Amino acid sequence: MDPLQLAANPPAEYRPIPFWSWNDRLEVPELARQIDLMKEAGIGGFFMHARGGLHTEYLSKEWFDAVRGSIAAAQKHGMQPWAYDENGWPSGFADGVVPKMGLEYQQKYLRLTEIAAADLAKSTNVVACYDLDGRMLSADAAKAAPRLLVCRFDVNPYYVDTLSLQATNAFIDAVHERYYAELSPAERKTMRGVFTDEPQISRGGIPWSFTHADEYRQAFGDELLPLLPQLFREIGAYEQTRCRFWRLTTRLFLDHFFKPIYDWCNAHQWELTGHLVCEETYLSQLASNGAAMPHYQYFHIPGMDALGRRFPGLATPMQLASAAAQTGKKQILSETFALCGWAVSFADLKWLYQWQMVHGVNLLCQHLESYSLRGIRKRDYPASLFVHQPWWRYYRQFNDEMSRIGTLLAEGQISVDTLLIHGQSSAHLLFNTAASGNELVNAYSNAFISLSSALEGVHVNHHYGDETLMEQHGRVDGASIVVGQQQYRMVILPKILNLSSKQVQLLDDFAQAGGTLLAEQNDLSCHFFIDGVPADNAPLLKKIRFFADRDALLAAAMAAATPICVATPDTALSALNTPASQLGDIHATRRYFSDLGGKAAVLYYYVNNQRFKAVAADLYIPAVGLERFDAELGRMVPVAYDTAPNGMLRVRHRFEAAGDIILIARETPVPAAAPATKPTHSLALPDTFAIKRCTENLLTLEYCAYSVDGDKKSDREYVLTIHDELLKLRRDAKLEMTFTFRTDAKYRLGQPLALLLEHPEHFAISVNGQAVSNQPQGFFADPAFERIDIGKAVVTGTNTITLTTTFHQEPVVYQLIDAAKVFESEKNRLAYNSEIEAIYLCGDFGVNTGGTFSQLDRDAIRYSGDFVLSAPAPQVDIERIEQCGFPFFAGSMTLTQDITLPPGEENHGYELAFAKLFAQVAVIRINGRQVATVTRPDYACAIPAGVLKAGANTIEIELTNSLRNMLGPLHLEEGECLGVSPGVFYKAPGVFAPWHRIVWNDDFCFMPFGIKR
Repeated sequence: MDPLQLAANPPAEYRPIPFWSWNDRLEVPELARQIDLMKEAGIGGFFMHARGGLHTEYLSKEWFDAVRGSIAAAQKHGMQPWAYDENGWPSGFADGVVPKMGLEYQQKYLRLTEIAAADLAKSTNVVACYDLDGRMLSADAAKAAPRLLVCRFDVNPYYVDTLSLQATNAFIDAVHERYYAELSPAERKTMRGVFTDEPQISRGGIPWSFTHADEYRQAFGDELLPLLPQLFREIGAYEQTRCRFWRLTTRLFLDHFFKPIYDWCNAHQWELTGHLVCEETYLSQLASNGAAMPHYQYFHIPGMDALGRRFPGLATPMQLASAAAQTGKKQILSETFALCGWAVSFADLKWLYQWQMVHGVNLLCQHLESYSLRGIRKRDYPASLFVHQPWWRYYRQFNDEMSRIGTLLAEGQISVDTLLIHGQSSAHLLFNTAASGNELVNAYSNAFISLSSALEGVHVNHHYGDETLMEQHGRVDGASIVVGQQQYRMVILPKILNLSSKQVQLLDDFAQAGGTLLAEQNDLSCHFFIDGVPADNAPLLKKIRFFADRDALLAAAMAAATPICVATPDTALSALNTPASQLGDIHATRRYFSDLGGKAAVLYYYVNNQRFKAVAADLYIPAVGLERFDAELGRMVPVAYDTAPNGMLRVRHRFEAAGDIILIARETPVPAAAPATKPTHSLALPDTFAIKRCTENLLTLEYCAYSVDGDKKSDREYVLTIHDELLKLRRDAKLEMTFTFRTDAKYRLGQPLALLLEHPEHFAISVNGQAVSNQPQGFFADPAFERIDIGKAVVTGTNTITLTTTFHQEPVVYQLIDAAKVFESEKNRLAYNSEIEAIYLCGDFGVNTGGTFSQLDRDAIRYSGDFVLSAPAPQVDIERIEQCGFPFFAGSMTLTQDITLPPGEENHGYELAFAKLFAQVAVIRINGRQVATVTRPDYACAIPAGVLKAGANTIEIELTNSLRNMLGPLHLEEGECLGVSPGVFYKAPGVFAPWHRIVWNDDFCFMPFGIKR
């Protein structure tokens, strides 16, 4: 099918596939209901992901009933279900089954320590002993030495040896084979594949596998045990030993973990997707993966993850996109938006994801959609981008737009002419377990990423050249170097310490054939190694053109490559191809089509990386005609352009903050659009608006007095601290909590007022001493927040809500809490029986805030003072609605106001503009006609002719926000957090805040709600 037709309404395989967090007791009707909602929102499939909070036994009959029910619902909608291969993460341990099979299956780390010979008998898991100079000792010699070095291994009993084929086969038997056996042939066919999440070699230092010694001997004809001290200390030929050890370790992870799973999926007609862990730098990926890039070849859809409201390191998508292009992978996935927090907006999501798309990603996996928000689930690296969000009904447009762009990027052909050598093996030579010893590793890594960023800044699109992939798939073809399916005319070396002998031969042949070979001068070392062997006089070095000056290197690269020209406005044509002329804020990529809408085309995708700043640019494109693909509409539209004196077509474009544009270059003429004209008049928004309608208001109560077994513990404590204090008892306990709230004389007594409570059936409830039924009447936002009507018990003044329950945990909870101190997998599958959480009041009221508000960074607002329920305000200041009685509000509010135009003024061209949107969505109507749906933070739109009239004009603005001001975090000293992990919700150290570094503030922090005019 023509890619343009695909992009107009992308099929399921190009649409988002979110992590669907299966995190409670699963009910098939509820699963089917949620799948229906996903379909309505433009989602193409889902990963059935067991996570913390799951109360359906993993891989039980009930589990597979849920899987089968979800497959059936997906099939009805033409959606694509995927399995997720673990309970929690990282993948590989099969919910604990594999590590329980014995020591040879468990993850191990090497340690080298100096001890007295008398202490040798106390040492466990000893691999070998050495004298203090690192020479291996016999058993008798070790006993005779006064002091010696002992190399031993520590064991992580909760994860697996991913270098062991035996352990991987056990994992496949326990999970993959089980799925295949449980599903019918039709169900297997509907299921697209399996997601593997963060499998890893080691997070605790130098890895050790019982396979290492034999594999080392087979690979290098040498014994490994006598050389182990060289992995820790700079003794002997340590560079060669380390180079060999890490190259072997990388290969074992590749061949003994990824390849068997990939082969199994191929044999069973499923696909493998997922991502590695710690891919960002040389150092971070070394122990966890050996090297990241080689492993991507054994994914059908390789992926990455991106965490928080910030970009990941550039190397993460670039490594992935390079390996994918070289090994012929059409789709590239990103699991993204974890830790963005409940305040994340559509503008944030677009900004974050389009940066990934311009660097190669084309398939979106949102983290995450929570089956339930009960208890810890609401703090599971939020936000949950699902139906509980007030903005859910607007989500389809975002999913459609991102899917359209991803479709075109996936369908187009990739061709770049520059290869930047990846220097991971330099890190192999330098790495040891001393922190100071790895400063140089970081220096090489930073130099590599800095050079890649600089090339990106001058729009020299490039791929990375990984040692393993170049050895496996590299060859020279004329004056080009070929890696798999990609061909490069220029190779650039960053500051680098080591290359493999096969890489050296390829580069030597490339240079001999006339290829362009450039390098940045290595001022970090005067030495050079080949396979870890000194090679300062290697002939290759004389064939490389070295640059001590970065700008000179960039200029040479631009001259030899075919850069995309993104110039500062009105740059002189003579300066166009210089580094100084290029706008680094705008990143760009190309795709080539033999047939796009019936004709050959080149697609140019540009994005503005600035989140809050507009950027003007001149875009120069070698073409005869230009069109623009409108991703919001899903079709081609005309674009304004002219022909520059150099013969290139020029688009003068103003990128909105976090804006983007897709241009289609044609070999035949295309009529240009007329330049846009700006309206002559601006329609100013009034400062106050009346509330026409509004979803229910909220008050979050998260501090209370409490007693345990009749013993009063505190007059005011944070609820999550209470929960963690009860866990320390490690027994059942009777808990009584008393929450307090106040009403004023304006509050209408007797009106409905809902107490939102999780698992109300677990509590005895009284309000002002009056018993209240714990039978719920519906829910708010999510079934977790069940409604208990307490309106008739409320009085003017101080009110108390008393909740009494028995706090209880099954023994497995305490076992997992203890195990979580050793490894993260155990915390990631923790499911409490009792959970002590905040409660909420919900109804038609205002919240008086008589205290003080102060401005914080990132637009956040601190409030110090009390909250008092009152009558709702009849009107609000549109710039600060949260301060007009709605600090905890989570929903939609329609505001209305009249603007009067004198006769004759209605015929002018008007623009409606505002400085900043403090909401996820604003729908604007004038005189009953919808004129805009706004998700961008700064906005201006022309008001269509005929909408305004002389006299009174009614403006309605429906604002919709998120769950942020309801669910928090509300007490961070920094205000709004860009990396919202579970730990930021906790006042004190505990299970989910083991390394507590949070600076807490008992006052409340809110995000603004409204429009800055």
